[in-house]
Amino acid sequence: MLWYRKHLSREGMVLALADQDLMDKNFEEGDFLLSITSFYKGELIAREEVASLLGEAKIINAVGEGAVAVLLESGLTTKETIRKTAGIPHVQTVKITI
Repeated sequence: MLWYRKHLSREGMVLALADQDLMDKNFEEGDFLLSITSFYKGELIAREEVASLLGEAKIINAVGEGAVAVLLESGLTTKETIRKTAGIPHVQTVKITI
């Protein structure tokens, strides 16, 4: 299961996705702190159902193995764009339309 939360901005919808087991945890590496906070905590959803949310998002923030895998499987990100902090994968994706 993944936590997801929609945030509305002038640019469009921001979708925050995080693996359920990472909620309310912090991960540090060097000077970088990755905090899985209420920004991600909205509703729980099965990985298989997340695809329905991806189409309407302009920006997607994903944290955790499951959340990042959804973006990889959908073709919205590549392995090269994934960062890890204390072993936790995370990625930010912005959809650009021309």
